[in-house]
Amino acid sequence: MTDNLPTVDDFASYPNTPEEATARRLAEYMAVEAHWSASLNQTFFKAQMEAEKSGENFADAASRYLQNQALMTAEHSVSFLLRALIEHLPEKADEIAAQMWDDWEDPPLVALTWTALESFGIDPKAVQDAALKRWQTLTATQELQQTIQDAKPAETEVHPGQTSLSGGA
Repeated sequence: MTDNLPTVDDFASYPNTPEEATARRLAEYMAVEAHWSASLNQTFFKAQMEAEKSGENFADAASRYLQNQALMTAEHSVSFLLRALIEHLPEKADEIAAQMWDDWEDPPLVALTWTALESFGIDPKAVQDAALKRWQTLTATQELQQTIQDAKPAETEVHPGQTSLSGGA
């Protein structure tokens, strides 16, 4: 039944080899992923609001919405940066994109994030310990529901063509 449903690859296919992993191809793919996620986000937001009113499954609905919000932001950011590379540093854009694709295809990313933090002078072990402690503490208590409740955004809808949350096009 799901075989005939559209996928992101119907609009922009994910590269299968380093040679296919050009800046343009990855930028296109990530732009489609970001729009796909953004298109779902309004539905997830409405589900979160309904769950808040009913009190049923609020933590799950809020988590789904917030995770999708983070995902679409990351997807858009990758596409944005790749498009900027194409425009401002075209001679290096494909090389950088291929390296990024190779990093994605060769997990675990924790080794790469560890190295990145060290390059900024940030202690990766301290970040890891803090993340684990916070997650363990929040999931072991009712504070998780309160954290999600406190983090919910204002009721704002953004529509195609709108360039700001104030409504101007």
